Amino acid sequence: MERYSFSPFDVGPEALTGPDLAVLKGVAEGWFVDYKREAVPPRELAKHLSAFANQQGGWLFIGVEEDKTTMTARAFPGIPTATVPAVRVQLREATSAHVAPEVFFSIKVVDGPVPELGLPNGRSIMIIVVPESSHTPHIHSSGRIYRRVADQSDPKPETDRRVLDLLWNRRERVKVALEQLLRDNPVLAKDETNPRAYAFFVGNTEFTGALVPSADTNS
Repeated sequence: MERYSFSPFDVGPEALTGPDLAVLKGVAEGWFVDYKREAVPPRELAKHLSAFANQQGGWLFIGVEEDKTTMTARAFPGIPTATVPAVRVQLREATSAHVAPEVFFSIKVVDGPVPELGLPNGRSIMIIVVPESSHTPHIHSSGRIYRRVADQSDPKPETDRRVLDLLWNRRERVKVALEQLLRDNPVLAKDETNPRAYAFFVGNTEFTGALVPSADTNS
C-alpha cells in the first residue's frame, strides 16, 4: 500500500464514487489538497505533483471549483469527458519531462452525471493521488524544488537549506534500510529447518527496523 499521510475519504482512491466527493465541501485546500477548475499545462502540473511528493503526499482534483473565502470545494463543474485522455497525457508529460526523478501518481476519474454533486452528463472530475515519495528531492525542470505550504494554492520554491537537507536525508534513510534488508538474514520461525525462498512485499519504503517475511515458498 502506498503511503498517504492524509485522506479526506473513508475509502481508498480506487473505491471512490461520485457521491463520496461531496465531503470536499468541508475540506479546505492546503498541505494535502489542491483544487483546479480546469486542467493546467504540464509544466504547471509538474509543480503540484513534485510539491506533493516532496512533502507528505496529497490529492489534486481537476474539475472542482474552490470557494475563495473558505478554500473548500464550492462546486463540481468537471471538465469535458472527451478531454480526459488528453489530460492523462499531460500528467504523464508533467512528470516525465518536467520532474526528476519522476513522480509516482495514480488517477481516478468520476464521470457524470452525479446528481449529488451537480456534475452533469459529459463532464468528469479527475482525482490525482500522489503518495509521499522516498526518492526526494524531486526537482522541477526550472531547477527549483517545490513543496506545499499551509493553505497556499501554489507550490513554494524551497530555499531553506535545512528543509533541503531533510529531503536528501529521506532518500538516504531508504537506501540504508534497503541495504540492511539485503544484508541481514531473514527472521525464521523456531521450527523452520528446511531451506525456503522468501518474498518480501514492501509497499512503504519509509520503514525502520527488521522486516518479517510476509510470504514464502518451499525451495
